[in-house]
Amino acid sequence: MSRFVPAGKSDLDALQEQESRVSKKHQEDEEDKEIPSLYEQMRLNHERKELEYQAKLKAKNQPHKINAKELDFYKQLRERNDLKNLETKQEIEKELLLFDKLKKENSSIKNSTKPLPYVPNINRGKVRKPSSLGVKKKPLKKGESKFSKLEDTTKNNTEPKAKPLLNNYSSDSESNSD
Repeated sequence: MSRFVPAGKSDLDALQEQESRVSKKHQEDEEDKEIPSLYEQMRLNHERKELEYQAKLKAKNQPHKINAKELDFYKQLRERNDLKNLETKQEIEKELLLFDKLKKENSSIKNSTKPLPYVPNINRGKVRKPSSLGVKKKPLKKGESKFSKLEDTTKNNTEPKAKPLLNNYSSDSESNSD
């Protein structure tokens, strides 16, 4: 055999370089395996967006801490409402007292009045109710309605229309000028 050694085989640097190439190749293969599929990417994006939305919703629905100014406003508002309620209760009590007082006065007036004298029932005899037995209904012609007949009869029964007021008009000023 020849003693000739090709370059890069016996060298320590060459061995390290070869190992680094192999390790890079191995890392690239692993990275290719780590890239998720399109479905996985979409699922991960959906989960991320859902978590962001939940956090936003949670922040929106958190209770609001009231500061001193708002607290004073709500206290004043409650006091106004309480005063209005108290005033209405007092008005109702006054009206009830007045009603009771008037009721007692009216009952005392009723008790003090003389009873009405007895009036016997007056027999007026029998009162006849209108009867529809004597009225004959005429059959309607084809195409007529009972309402059109009623309109025709009301038109015939009306008084003749008055003549216009301006006919035979004469004024005092015209008669004086003659």
